[in-house]
Amino acid sequence: MNWTHYNNWSFMLARGAIRGMIAGIKSVDSSAKIVLGGTWLHYAFYQMLGDGSQPDGSWGHPTVSRNITAWHWYSNEGDITNACGGTGCHDVLGVLHQMGKPIWINEFGVRPNYGSLQSIASFLTGNIMMAQYASIASKYNIQSIQAFELYDDSEGDYGMI
Repeated sequence: MNWTHYNNWSFMLARGAIRGMIAGIKSVDSSAKIVLGGTWLHYAFYQMLGDGSQPDGSWGHPTVSRNITAWHWYSNEGDITNACGGTGCHDVLGVLHQMGKPIWINEFGVRPNYGSLQSIASFLTGNIMMAQYASIASKYNIQSIQAFELYDDSEGDYGMI
C-alpha cells in the first residue's frame, strides 16, 4: 500500500526489467496493448511505476506506460472496494481507477476449502463477486472480469469450481 514497503534496489531492477520487456514487445508490435497488474493491497508498486517515484522517496525516474491495469481478487480478500488489512480499509478499485487506465479483474474466484459447491456458486455468480463487479463497472472503468480455475494445485481446487 505504501512505497516504503518496497526495497529501493529491487524496485529499480524490477522497473528496468519491465521497461525492457515492454520495449521488446513494442519493437515487434508497436500497437500491442500492455497489461500490468497485481493483487491484494500491493498497488504502491504500480503507482511508483506510473509516476516516476521510487521507494527511497525520490522522483523524476523513468516511468512505465501501460494500457490496462489488471488485478487479481479472491474470496479471502473481502470486498475490493473496502479491503481491510495493514493500516485500515482501502478502496482498491478507487486507487487503481485514479491511475487513469481501464481495469481488468483478470483473476477472481475462491480459495480452496471456501465451502460447499452451492456456497461457491452463490459467491461467484450470485449477489457477490460477479454482481458487484458488474454493478460498479462504469464507476471504476472495469472493462473485463475473468474467472480463474486451477485443478491440479497441491492446495486443492482454486478459483472457479
